Amino acid sequence: PLFVVATALMAMGSILVTARGSELRSLGSYTFIPVLYLACESAEGVRQSALIHRGFELLPFVLTAFLPVLLISSINHYRERRPEVSYLAHYAKWSKRSERGDRVPYVEAMIAIALAVGLAAALVEWRHIERGQWMIWSAASVVTGSAASARVKFRNRIAGAIVGVPAGIFVGLLVPHDYFVRDLVI
Repeated sequence: PLFVVATALMAMGSILVTARGSELRSLGSYTFIPVLYLACESAEGVRQSALIHRGFELLPFVLTAFLPVLLISSINHYRERRPEVSYLAHYAKWSKRSERGDRVPYVEAMIAIALAVGLAAALVEWRHIERGQWMIWSAASVVTGSAASARVKFRNRIAGAIVGVPAGIFVGLLVPHDYFVRDLVI
C-alpha cells in the first residue's frame, strides 16, 4: 500500500510541476520516470522486510547523483543574479518565476494520473508483475495530455501489444541462439 500511495503521489507531483508552465512538462515526466524505475529495480528480488534497509543502502548513491545537478544549477543561478539584488533575495525568487511557458490546468490531470498510476501500481503489487514499472509508466503516459491524445496513445499501446509482442516473439524465434549472434546484437 505504501508503494501504491507513494507512486500515485509522485505522479501527481510530476503533474504539479507543469502547473508552473508548459515548458516544465518534461521535467515532471523525467523526474517521475527514473524514480519509478529506481524504486522497482532496487526492490526486485528483495524480501519485503528488507525493503527499507535497501532504501537506506541506496540513499547515499541517490544523494551523490543529485550533487552535480545542484552544483551546476546553483552556479547557473548565481551567474544570472543582477548586482543590485542581494544573494538571499536572488536565491529566494527561484520558485516565483513564471516565464516557463503558459500555465496549464492541472487539477483534472492530477486526479487522472493519481487514479491511473494508483490502479496500475496496485495491480503490479497485487499480481507481482515483473517489470511492473513499464505498466505503471504506460498508465501515466496515456493519461497525460488531452482526452483525444489519451485515446490515441491507448489505441497505439493496445495495437503494439496485440501486434508488436507476437511479432517480436516471432522475430526472436527466427534469430539463431548462439554466442556470435548474441554478441552481434549486443
